[in-house]
Amino acid sequence: MLVAENIETGHVNVNFIETNNHQINYENYKYKKVPKATQNFILALWSSNMAPRAIKHLLQGEVGDLDKRTGEVRPIKEHFIDEKYIKRLKYKLESESRFQSNDATSADVLIKYLMTKGTFKLLYTSHKGTKRVNSDESIDLLPNSKDLFLFGFQTREQLKMLQQGAKTYDFYLFNVLVPDEFGKGYTVAHFITNGQDILTATAALNSIKYRCPDLTINFLMADEDQSEWQAMEAVFGEGIRSPRKKDHICAKYDSPYIVHINWAYM
Repeated sequence: MLVAENIETGHVNVNFIETNNHQINYENYKYKKVPKATQNFILALWSSNMAPRAIKHLLQGEVGDLDKRTGEVRPIKEHFIDEKYIKRLKYKLESESRFQSNDATSADVLIKYLMTKGTFKLLYTSHKGTKRVNSDESIDLLPNSKDLFLFGFQTREQLKMLQQGAKTYDFYLFNVLVPDEFGKGYTVAHFITNGQDILTATAALNSIKYRCPDLTINFLMADEDQSEWQAMEAVFGEGIRSPRKKDHICAKYDSPYIVHINWAYM
């Protein structure tokens, strides 16, 4: 910065020079503004849940280590950013992104803003000074109803998913599981098919029987569809126990040859 005073008029002329023609010491960089790109970089690291100390070390690099400093290192503003500034930057961003400084007012403004958008449909809103939207009066029976804040919304896609009912899929995932030594289900075979009938299930189980001809099944747990049960009997015989049969005690069965079959949509 160059300053010149006119003795005759008494006016002072100031010229600000962005670049310096002399060497800048480390302490001079403390007073420079943090570049906007650096601020955005810090906020991006905040959004990825990186700790302030880790962000500081990332910005400083090896300059922060005394044993790795050399006289050839050129100082930059990032070398002087501390954890306090990083936390303050996050707080400043959150404060600027709010509609109002007051929580209740900010929430009310946000709700009214969302009501003007076609993307969202409010399911429920109730807080001080506002009326309920799309809801019954059951909330009034709660002991903290006067001070309760409740806000729910739903997108058009979410509403469509609930209203369309059961969806028909072209392919199914046919799983065959047996219990392992930890008592958990271990998948021993996968089949992907667009058929869910007895013949398809029989063909799938026959491929297991072909590879394991000595396999014996003692107990079967399957879905409500009868095709799995009938296919299992057709391949492994009719002596298979099942929780569907009333004469079978199925509370606990410790046989190592228990099979669980289920169909899953893809």
